[in-house]
Amino acid sequence: MDEIQLTRDSKELLAIIYKEYLQNINNGIDKRTAKFISGGSDEISELVPTWLYEDVKETMYELERKDLLICQNASNKIYRAWITDELIIYMETVIPRTVKKILSVADILSFLK
Repeated sequence: MDEIQLTRDSKELLAIIYKEYLQNINNGIDKRTAKFISGGSDEISELVPTWLYEDVKETMYELERKDLLICQNASNKIYRAWITDELIIYMETVIPRTVKKILSVADILSFLK
């Protein structure tokens, strides 16, 4: 896989999304369901509550352009989103296999910098 270049915001959001995915897997949710990110703009805003919704949305679109997310739109908002296999592969190759033991998004972010 070629190296994917991402902005710091995209790396941060990617770490948050991947952490949530791993937590879902660890809680017994099947992989297909665990890949589901959102059910509307309110849930998307909850990913990074300190960011403006428009910034979260634009960052998700950046990840989509890199084939790391799939976003479906309705009324100029992200209605649903899923992580792709490419996102999982990227995280598994960028972060050591012990990533499943990492509990802190900050730990993931420090590794990505």
